[in-house]
Amino acid sequence: MKKRIIALSFVVILCVSLVGCGFLLPAPKAPEINIEPGVGYDLGEIVATKNIASMVAITATVGSRQSSGAGFVITEDGYVATNAHVVIDNAIPAKNIICNFYNGAQCAAKVEAYDNALDLAILKLVSVNPKFSPVTLSTKPLNFGESAIVIGNPMGVGLSVGFALVASPKTPLEDADFDFIQIDSNINHGNSGGALFDKNSNVVGIVSRRLEKETDKDAEVIGIGFAIPTQILLDFLKKERPSIYNVIKDKVVTK
Repeated sequence: MKKRIIALSFVVILCVSLVGCGFLLPAPKAPEINIEPGVGYDLGEIVATKNIASMVAITATVGSRQSSGAGFVITEDGYVATNAHVVIDNAIPAKNIICNFYNGAQCAAKVEAYDNALDLAILKLVSVNPKFSPVTLSTKPLNFGESAIVIGNPMGVGLSVGFALVASPKTPLEDADFDFIQIDSNINHGNSGGALFDKNSNVVGIVSRRLEKETDKDAEVIGIGFAIPTQILLDFLKKERPSIYNVIKDKVVTK
C-alpha cells in the first residue's frame, strides 16, 4: 500500500490586501472563566480556555497564492512559532502575513527565522500592543496513549479545538533527522503550525503533517498525524535566535 506524508497548510487561489499593521480590535486576553476540573469541564475546554488567547490563525500570501495555517505566541513581545511551509515558498518568505486571534483581533507579521529542513518558522507580530499572552512549552516525556488537545486552523475556517491521543511519543520519518510525535487525531489542511497540548495545558509539539494514501486504489488512512517535538523548536531557537531562547528557556516544563 502506497502512502504519502503531506504538510497541512491549506492553499487556495486568492487575492488579498492588508488593511494596515496592528490590532483592529483590542489585544486578546484569556476568557474569564472559573474552571473547576471535574465539574462540567472536560480536558478540551480546560486547555482551550487557558490557551486560546495565545493561538493565531495565519494567512500568508505568496504571489497569487494564499496559505492558511496556525501558530502560537511564545513570548510576551509577540514572537510566534509555526511551520515553515505555512509562510515560506521555495525559500522565499511570504508577504502579507496576517495573524488572526480568537476575539477577532488581527495583526500583521513578518518572518524572523525559518528552517525548511525542520519545517519551523518564527514570526514577529507587528503591533502597537505592548504585551501578548504566551503559551507554556514542555519537553516532559510523553506516554503512549496519553490524552492531548490540538488547536489549529483546519481548512482555514478559524481557530478550532480537537482531541488527540499520543499514538507514539517517538516516530521516525524518512525525510527528517528527528523523531516526530505521532498522534491519533482528525487533523486537516490548515492545522499546520498549530499547537499540540498535553493534559497540563502545555505545548508539547507543533502539528506539522499527516499520512495520506497516494492513489485512489490505496486503503484509506485516517487519524495518523505528526507533530514536531517542542525540544526541536527550542534547539532551533537556541541556534538561530538565542535572544528569544534566553527569554523562554527557564519557563519550559521539563518534568
